[in-house]
Amino acid sequence: MFKNSKIFIAGIFSLMLLALVISCEKEIEDPVMEEDLKIEIKTDATFGNYLTTSTGKTLYFYSRDLEGLSNCVDDCLDEWTAVGISEDLPATSSNEFGLVRRENGFVQLTFKGWPLYTRNTESENEITADNQDGEWYLAKPDYNLFLGLKTVDGIERKFLIDERGQSVYYKSDDGSNQSSCLTAACILKYPPLQLSGNIFPSIVDESLIQDLSRTDSIPQTSYKNRPLYTHSLDARGQATGQGFLGVWFVMEDSFF
Repeated sequence: MFKNSKIFIAGIFSLMLLALVISCEKEIEDPVMEEDLKIEIKTDATFGNYLTTSTGKTLYFYSRDLEGLSNCVDDCLDEWTAVGISEDLPATSSNEFGLVRRENGFVQLTFKGWPLYTRNTESENEITADNQDGEWYLAKPDYNLFLGLKTVDGIERKFLIDERGQSVYYKSDDGSNQSSCLTAACILKYPPLQLSGNIFPSIVDESLIQDLSRTDSIPQTSYKNRPLYTHSLDARGQATGQGFLGVWFVMEDSFF
């Protein structure tokens, strides 16, 4: 038996968001969800916890939206629907929801900075598009890592993003599960990344995630024996640390 978790919140935040959507209602041309749908957390025996609308439509993230803006436009909207603001959100995660204004003025609901969508061909309680085209992933409330897709150094790359939206890096001259980034300057520029749980997109093999034992005792996680880092100068979705000194690179799907 699947377990439904339906917790509604009300108050100033919801009213402000609802008013923002209504103010741009006349400008909307994209197919969108009605604004009175509610967001719920459901549990599946295979996929675990995931986000849905109250009508049972499964919610998804698009890996090209890593910078927090929707890149599902034009033909993409033949298959996918941008989700509008809901009056009620799961209280346990309500502070992770936000808004992003699409080019036509419509305000789309986001979770942890990722715009939310439903798939037009899905019926209620269906999950058919996880890892579709290597770009669409089931929206879960508790991911520790995400997948981003963008052009970096002139090449389209799919790579890991942490839960704050920062790109994840590896250092090519690190040893197996051994970090060589030990100086204060290195640690300040490329902070070691520690993951606090084990909820990942399906493309990531969680059995290859493990904690390191650094000589300086700073907590750090590795993937496929490669210590993981972020870059202190990156804004959300950026990869400005790519190629630095010829040893720093985003953690691409070639390692998955």
